[in-house]
Order: sequence, then structure tokens, then C-alpha cells
Amino acid sequence: MAGYRLKLLGNATLEVEGQVPVRLERKVAGVLAYLALEGPTPRSRLAGLLWPEVPEHTARNNLAQALRRLRQAAGGYQATSGEEVLRLSEGLEADAAQMVLFAFQGRYAEVLGLEGELLRGHDYDDCPDFADWLLAQREHLAGLWRGALEAEAARLEQEGDLRGALAQALRLQESDPFSEEHLRRVMRLHYLLGDRGAALSAYHRGQERLRRELGVDPLPETQVLRHMIARGTVLPGPKPRPRREIPLALLQPPVLAGREREWALLEEAWQAGKAVFLTGEPGVGKTRLLRDFARSKGTYIWAAGRPGDQGTPFGLQARGWREALRQFPEIRLPSWARRELARILPDLFPEAPRSGKDPANRLRLFAAIAELVRELGRCVGVLAMDDLHYMDAASAEAAAYLMAQFVPTPPGVPRNLNAYRRGELPAAAQATIDGLVEAGLAVQIVLEPLRPTEVEALLASLDLPDLSPARLAPALCRHAGGNPFFLLETLRALWEAGEWPGKPSRFPTPPRARELIAHRLGTLSSAALRLEGQDRGGHCRGADLLPRNPRARLAVVQARQAGRGGRELPALPREDLSRGASAGPHG
Repeated sequence: MAGYRLKLLGNATLEVEGQVPVRLERKVAGVLAYLALEGPTPRSRLAGLLWPEVPEHTARNNLAQALRRLRQAAGGYQATSGEEVLRLSEGLEADAAQMVLFAFQGRYAEVLGLEGELLRGHDYDDCPDFADWLLAQREHLAGLWRGALEAEAARLEQEGDLRGALAQALRLQESDPFSEEHLRRVMRLHYLLGDRGAALSAYHRGQERLRRELGVDPLPETQVLRHMIARGTVLPGPKPRPRREIPLALLQPPVLAGREREWALLEEAWQAGKAVFLTGEPGVGKTRLLRDFARSKGTYIWAAGRPGDQGTPFGLQARGWREALRQFPEIRLPSWARRELARILPDLFPEAPRSGKDPANRLRLFAAIAELVRELGRCVGVLAMDDLHYMDAASAEAAAYLMAQFVPTPPGVPRNLNAYRRGELPAAAQATIDGLVEAGLAVQIVLEPLRPTEVEALLASLDLPDLSPARLAPALCRHAGGNPFFLLETLRALWEAGEWPGKPSRFPTPPRARELIAHRLGTLSSAALRLEGQDRGGHCRGADLLPRNPRARLAVVQARQAGRGGRELPALPREDLSRGASAGPHG
């Protein structure tokens, strides 16, 4: 659908190739923005958000009519798909969603190419829950944009492009005119470019703004910089950042530390022929444990969900079976199974497939997948599926069918191992897993963060120079919260920067850790993001209450996942929110 694009930043429009862009009505713009940033959503949820003042059946009818008018205005193009659960049509790109993705990937220059307030000019005072969600999303996207601008300014300065860095610094200052950090950056860059007058003028303008609007003088560090510039003191220019190739041990630690209990549970489930579901927070080590255990059992097939799978029926299933057949081309299937599999693997099976609308035909497809699993049993012992939280509904339905057929696993059939992020699995899929566990047919293993002694064992296994595991482990464990991903990313950042520690006074926050947290915060509703509490002056504090270290901050996000439905959650205890604050900045 290259000819269609959803513009949500600035004036909301649907851009249609060869036509004048379609200006989106206020409420249909809200519907499309919600789908773009939250993903597939029940019609009832959207109707209740945008038409809260009328009965549900009327609200659902209003939603249907709004989408019908959009389709007519767009020349018949259907911007959404789905019956009870709506999603954006496949291939329809939304600029707001692209901004989130680019920021997550560190593509900051592309983030800066996407400007404008989300749904600018639209007001939703008559839809209070949606208005709260929109406010939180506007703040989140604006924060991503400012973060990208700051990253680009720092990169350009580091590379010696001071004029380019100054241009970005001025944009930063315009976006937040009361930030003295931005003011000092502008002053310093003017001065390094040889324009002392411009640097001092920038200071005086900032000083006047602070006195006029806030009744305060600039901070001492800002005044010190002004005095240094006035005296003509030589300021240090950008220094090349030392970067070293990351050792293999930091990329793939040689020892799977602290997972002896989980490994024993995996072995017990294996011997009993039960399905296995590993779960835990992002970065806790699910993928490493899943792959290591699968490898220990011989040949295995690996498939992993991807963020775009939810909108592609059988996306995960088709990718996994395609990889299996690529590895084992000797697999031979009966003609009926080939014909059924042609519906999801047309590139491998040219047979004319049956229609997919008849429920009986879908069952025949599932039976064909089961036949493929039996045949694979001749070659492999394990079917491992990672990141199930991205799995599309059709793949989940097929997986449930296979569980019913092969759990407990009979001889000659590959064992089933799975992993997913805790709290991110669709409710129906989680209910299926819970039912299997209750019936004694599967086990669910929750991976917890590493303890300090386990972090010490992990550090010792790295066998790197100038690294004292016993001294470093307690502080590093506090900073990363025992999360292996955050822990290793912190060590990689220190190594790359040439700041390899004996026992550092503070730790950096790695960009990938910061991006992961920002991305997950962006998936929550305003109610989930809202942290109750007051400062000493009795004023309500918001997202600034999030703890400073990455693991604790992520824990708050997970604790608030239930808020996606708009339910308020109890405040976390003040001591939990502040825990780890002194271990290092969260970024």
C-alpha cells in the first residue's frame, strides 16, 4: 500500500496517491491515532473512548459510520481491517508510529524529519479518557523528538561539526526555553566557533527570560560558564571518543549464570513430555536460556515473533515452517497436506489452496501443520518459539491446536519450548497457557533477575582485564536490578567508551536500555503512566517519580500494564520508587 500514508503529526490526514490528502474528521483521526500507537484494539474500546456519552450500540454504530465516511472520502480505500478487533490496514504507514520505531532503533536524524504535535488542532474535551491518552502520547512523542535532537547535537559536536551542532542546539533551546542545559550548550558552541559576543548575548537573553518568567537567576554553573567566556578562557573542545571492539565474552557470555533452578525445571518438564513456557521481563535472559536448553537436546527448529506479526495472519507459523523446510528439504508430505499448506506457504507448495473462509478448511490446515510436525520428528527433537507476545491470532489458534494434539508429547514428535514477555501476551493466549498448566500438560517458568552472587559469577566468567567481580557485582547489580540485558549493556558501554572499571563511582545508561524503556512506556495508557504521589509541597508528581535505575524503571512499567484498560492502579510505596536512585542515572 505504498500509495497510502497516515499523517498524524500536525494536521491529521490520509494521504492517497494521486489525490488531494483527505483531512480526517476529529473522531476518526482519534481512532486511527489510537490504532497506530496502541495496536489492534476492540471496537468496543474505541467506541467507548470516542463516544463515551452514548450507549455502546450507538457508539459502535457511530464508529462504523465514521470509518465508512473515511472510506468514501479515500476513494474506497479501507484504512482499517478486522471485525471485533480493529487494526490499521496492512501496509498503511503512520508517521507517529514511525517516530517511535526510529527512536527505538536510534535513527535520530529520521526522527527529526517527523515534526508536529499529535492530532494538532483537535480537541477532545468531550472524551475525557481519550483526552488523557492523547495528552500522554503528545508528551511522549515530544520527549522522543527532543531526545533525538539532543542526541544529534551531541553527535555533531563530537564529530567536530560545531555549526551543525549549534543549529540543533538552537532548536533544542526553542523547544524548551527554560532549560539551562540547552542554554549552556548554545553558549559554549557560539564561543567555540569564535563568537564570544553571541555567546554572552545568549546568556543575557536566557537570564532575562528566567528572571521575567520564573523570578530566578541562572544556576551557578551557567554563571561560571559566562565568566569563563567573558574572560576569554579556553574551553575544551570536542574530544574523540575512544572506542574499542567489544570482546566476544561481553557479546555472548560463556556461562549461563544463575539459572540452575530453571534448568532443572526445564529438564523435569522435558522428561514428562510437557510443553514449556518461559516468561519474564525484557532482558532477563529468556532467549539465552531457551536456546541453550534447546541446543542441549540436539537438533532444533527456531522461530521468533516480530513486532509486525499481529497484523499478518499465520505470520509466525509460516516463518517457522518455512525455515524448517529450508533446513530439511528431504521432508515429504502427502498431497492433501501440501495443498493445505499452500495457503500459508505458496512459495513452497504451488498446489492450488482451498478457500480459507470455511471453518472446516481451517481445521484441515491445522491438521496439515500437525502432519508436518510429525514428519519433522524424524529430523529434529525441539520446536522452539521465542517472543510469543508478538504472535498473530491465527498462529496462536494453530498453536493451540498443536498443543491439543501433541501434549503430552508422544515419542517421535518434537518437544515444544516457548518464551514470551510477561504481561504482554494477549489475554486469550495467556488463558490457553494457564489452562494447560492447570491441567498438568505444561509448565510456566518465570525468570527472575539475578542475585548479587549470581551477578558475581557472571562477571567472573567473562575473564576480562581489570575487572574485579567481587567489588563490582554489588553496585552493578543495584544499577541494573539484576537484569542481564541492562547489566551487559552497561559493561559494553563502559568498554566502548574506554572507561573500563575497577569500581566506578557511577554507571552510564546504555542507549539500548533507555530506548527499550521509552518504547515500553509509549505502549501504556495515560492511566498506567500516571503515578500517584505528592512532593513535599503537596503537588502531584508525574512520570518523574519513575525510579532512576533501568531495571526498577522497567518494573514500574510492568506493574502498570493493567492500566491499559483505563483502570487506576495503587501508588507504589515511596521507598520502592526511590530505590536505586543513587546507583546511577536512568537516562
